[in-house]
Amino acid sequence: MCGLKIHKHNFRCQAENELGSAWTEGPIIVTLVGAPEQEGEAPDFIQPVRPVVVVEGETAVLEGKLSGKPKPTVKWYKNGEIIKPTDRVVIDSLDDGTQRLTVKDTTMNDMDEYRCEASNEYGDVWSDVTLTVR
Repeated sequence: MCGLKIHKHNFRCQAENELGSAWTEGPIIVTLVGAPEQEGEAPDFIQPVRPVVVVEGETAVLEGKLSGKPKPTVKWYKNGEIIKPTDRVVIDSLDDGTQRLTVKDTTMNDMDEYRCEASNEYGDVWSDVTLTVR
């Protein structure tokens, strides 16, 4: 007979500076008595999204790169509201983990706080940045 005991807790790490903020959250799982290893990993920013400054009328590109297994679900937000693609706003999620939000023909109304948020069954992560239009 074999006993198995699993302890699972969620932990969160947050960092911020004048360029923005990012945080990651995921489970720490301790398994005793020879249980199989966890096969996935929480999302994490390999390259966080960086703030962008553009002149009104130019194209703004907010971009970051994620890891995670299984592939994370990614959502973009502007001032807390989910962003939906339009003719002017394009959202790309590339196979290498690159996440891109492109805003064409920027206006002063595009200047705001943006968030790239990723999640899978192992955790969540986000990166907050500012788009400045001059």
